[in-house]
Amino acid sequence: MAYRKVDKGDRVSEYLLLQRLGEGGFGEVWKAEHVQIPGKFVAIKIPTNPESMDLLKKEAVFQDQLDHPRIVKTIGLNTQHDPPYFIMEYVEGKNLRQLMLEDGILPPPTQSILRFKSWKPSRMPTHKTSFTRTSSLRTSLSRRKRSVSLIKGKRSSTT
Repeated sequence: MAYRKVDKGDRVSEYLLLQRLGEGGFGEVWKAEHVQIPGKFVAIKIPTNPESMDLLKKEAVFQDQLDHPRIVKTIGLNTQHDPPYFIMEYVEGKNLRQLMLEDGILPPPTQSILRFKSWKPSRMPTHKTSFTRTSSLRTSLSRRKRSVSLIKGKRSSTT
């Protein structure tokens, strides 16, 4: 049994789908606006097949347990709806794919530093949180209002 296909203009919960932001291994991510509160935008992840339901639920529960200024907030989850959905905070910005197309493949974390222009000691990513997220990391980075720049570390030649 496949889920109902969604399109621009469809309503999911109290949100109207505006633009498909992308798709990943188990679903699509949409930018949506609240139907009664103009200007309130969210990102909605919708799985494309039933096999992805467990992953969607695990991601939503895991993300909801994280509380950090650099991690998008979980707003809602409904696994009984057709299609099921996971609603999260929307933050404007580039996604990881766009960043990599512009700057090249990111070096391993030990060879690079992600520097946030609005950096404060209290906003420093906690114990690997910026790299432990799975597919939400892509959307998290894509929706950050703060600009991100990549500083490449020195690479040693092994030839």
